[in-house]
Amino acid sequence: MKPLILTVLIATSIIIVAVFAIANMSSYRKYFPIESSTTHYNYSVEIAVIVDNYGYDDFASEWGISVLLKIVNNENNWTILFDTGSSDSVLKHNLYKLGYSISDIDFIVISHEHFDHLGGLKAFSNMKLRVYVPKSMSDNAKEYIRNLELKLVEVNETFEVVKNVYIVGEVYGPPWEQALAINVDGKGLFIIVGCSHPGVEKIIKKAYREIGVKPYAVLGGFHMAGASHYRIVHTVNELLALGIKKIYPIHCSGDAIREYLRKNFPETYGDGHVGLVLKE
Repeated sequence: MKPLILTVLIATSIIIVAVFAIANMSSYRKYFPIESSTTHYNYSVEIAVIVDNYGYDDFASEWGISVLLKIVNNENNWTILFDTGSSDSVLKHNLYKLGYSISDIDFIVISHEHFDHLGGLKAFSNMKLRVYVPKSMSDNAKEYIRNLELKLVEVNETFEVVKNVYIVGEVYGPPWEQALAINVDGKGLFIIVGCSHPGVEKIIKKAYREIGVKPYAVLGGFHMAGASHYRIVHTVNELLALGIKKIYPIHCSGDAIREYLRKNFPETYGDGHVGLVLKE
């Protein structure tokens, strides 16, 4: 009798453990989806540099960064703005020059609290748009956004804000900083960064680990103006080891890393500047 009871108890325990494991795996995939970069979806992506201190043609230029992301698919179209530069005038001028307007923007993601990233928010005053910010952003910066009559949304952890587009949760620099990642059809993650105060490689590793899709491109500020040659070489090697195929250093990245990539990895280097439009 005792062996039979023991067998039933063991079988019951195995079933309970299996059910628990399946439930946990389902939850895990909800927050950290594991997808191959070869997974195919029916959508297109356009990425445009709206504000940058690297000038081009007759676009307005200033110290700061703003990148527009447009997603077009069969279900919904989204136009997202990542950072807003320093001023509303430059932002509006360059949006118009690229065929966009303030009213096209569905919501805004701010990487961190420095004014050359959120100064252009004045263009959206009283529009009630959602503005996603790092949860640990300073109270003063949050109050500035609220006073513009915008809907502040605090972000702590990485999550999918719209299909195939992720806000990469805050990382400490200082200051606290977040990023934007797009799962581009058949390629992998295209990651957009603001200033990369915590380190661009650290942000990309977090995106890869928490989204579960391999990165293939990065664009934005790397905070490496004045960096040593050793640090430049180390950072580039880290990015290449992560599988990055295209690197667009703009804003605060500095000329040295741009020149190093141009000379040593011309197929990887992307000559980023205001007015750049990429269609993925």
